[in-house]
Amino acid sequence: MSSIHSFKSAAALIVVSLAMACAGSNVFAASSNTRKPVILDTQSGISDGQSGTVLQTAPLSRQPIVEAQPIATPVELAPNPSLPIVVAPYIQLPVGGTPAQPQGQPVLAPRHQ
Repeated sequence: MSSIHSFKSAAALIVVSLAMACAGSNVFAASSNTRKPVILDTQSGISDGQSGTVLQTAPLSRQPIVEAQPIATPVELAPNPSLPIVVAPYIQLPVGGTPAQPQGQPVLAPRHQ
């Protein structure tokens, strides 16, 4: 009877120890994840609630902040007034909506053994 009693007390001690360990780890995990949310404001930028600005956006204006660079033409593509070459498809298309007859299709013949 004494071995059953010692087994129950050991099991209870293990359960209590595990419960305390889990509760302790949850407290530490909650403390690292409890930070204030970051606020995104279109006028003042991104703020975390602390003094100072983390990131500030530019004032709202229709003028570009930096003037766009002109698009450069590659040296390989010199201006050429010639017309482009149009390549026709290499497959036969039906004329007038009727399907074309397949040409060169192998015919399967049954083999006698």
